[in-house]
Amino acid sequence: MAISSGIARLPVNQAIELLRNTTDAIGDIAIKVVFSSYVQFAKAFQKARQMSPSAFRKAISNGELSPRKID
Repeated sequence: MAISSGIARLPVNQAIELLRNTTDAIGDIAIKVVFSSYVQFAKAFQKARQMSPSAFRKAISNGELSPRKID
């Protein structure tokens, strides 16, 4: 089942909060925000943020992205 970008935006935004504020495994975050698999989540996240969830989390922790200036 394909998820349109509009519908996927809310779960991706929820995932951003979890990636910023928890140390939960990315696969666990995918399930918490309603994706049925890590692969499905990673594709939606990549499309929305132009980077993988793990690259996003790494950029936040390295200070490459400001956690307060993320849409």
